[in-house]
Amino acid sequence: MFALFNLRSFFLSFTYLRQFFSEYQSQTKKTIEDTIKSEMSGNLAKTYLALISNIRNRPGYFAQEIKKAIKGL
Repeated sequence: MFALFNLRSFFLSFTYLRQFFSEYQSQTKKTIEDTIKSEMSGNLAKTYLALISNIRNRPGYFAQEIKKAIKGL
C-alpha cells in the first residue's frame, strides 16, 4: 500500500508537490529530504532525493548533475 501511494504521489503536478513539501516542512519542522535521509538508504533514497531535487528546481538539478559528470575531466 505504501509503495503504491509513493508511486502515485510522483504523478501529481510539480506545483502540488512543491506545496506538499512546504506544508510537510511547516508541520514537521524537517524537510522531506531530511526525513528521507533518516528513514531510507541506498538506491531508493538516492532516487527519491533526485526526484525531489528535480521537482524543486529542474535547471538547478541538471546543472548539478552536469557539474558532477564533468568533474575530473
